[in-house]
Amino acid sequence: MLDIGLDESLERYLSERANLVEKLQKLSADEWQKTAVHEAFDHYSVFIMFRPLAEPRDAARLQDRRAVCSRRIGIKMENEIEAVKSAYAALNSCDVDGFVKDFDPEIVRVEFEGSPSGGTYRGIEDVREHVAAGRSTWAEGACEPERIVVEGDKVIVTCHVRVRLKDQTDWLEGRTTDVFTFRDGRVIEFRTFADEQRAREFTGQNRER
Repeated sequence: MLDIGLDESLERYLSERANLVEKLQKLSADEWQKTAVHEAFDHYSVFIMFRPLAEPRDAARLQDRRAVCSRRIGIKMENEIEAVKSAYAALNSCDVDGFVKDFDPEIVRVEFEGSPSGGTYRGIEDVREHVAAGRSTWAEGACEPERIVVEGDKVIVTCHVRVRLKDQTDWLEGRTTDVFTFRDGRVIEFRTFADEQRAREFTGQNRER
């Protein structure tokens, strides 16, 4: 940092800030309210992101709010996130009972249309059989969580799926998005979507980007 010229740095800062202000001035009312997922906030938008720059007096208050939200979200969903991680580990180990151990007896399972076992399954026994039937087709492979996001009572997981089915030599690879809805520490609904956008629409994140 000592080798960076102060005048040059200040000039670059002023120039970049002016460019940013120019872009912000062109935003419509809807664009100011465009939302995104932020781990430290229960609600986040373009307006919330840039408000401290326009109102420095509110920056400390906003930081305090971020800390409170972060603690609240962490306490509320930490166990649920760990349950979801454990479920995928069990699935990859062919432990179907381990996968469904945190499912509610009245669990509802919805898999997107077009998949080999697409449809709706109700109750723990039907869901266990559904998962077991799907897992039994694997010769090898895994379903690995890449991104986990909390949205209210839901844990949203983007998964990288890479498996080789029995009696086949080719590997199947792709990404799906799973949504686990929790109530009192139990999964009451488990949905799989073919793409992340559909999952966002279902969970109300369709304006994230």
